[in-house]
Amino acid sequence: MQLFKQHIDPNRSISPQAVEVLESLIKIKHLKKEELIISKGKFFDSEVFIEKGIVRAFIIDDEGNEKTTAFFEEGEFMSTSVLRT
Repeated sequence: MQLFKQHIDPNRSISPQAVEVLESLIKIKHLKKEELIISKGKFFDSEVFIEKGIVRAFIIDDEGNEKTTAFFEEGEFMSTSVLRT
């Protein structure tokens, strides 16, 4: 959570109350290696902040091959809207 706080408020200009509101809206999920965040055909309306690790976005083409579309690293938001095709 510390990296998220630094990302959204690097100059510490957001009030403590506003930070509390943001924290109340955050759902932390720990994923294992190769665990999927979103699957084809599933509805997902959240934004993801990568606190630790790297996430690979990919699609599966008509022949069944994985095609990497993006990488997201620590300290980055992963907008699932960029994953929708």
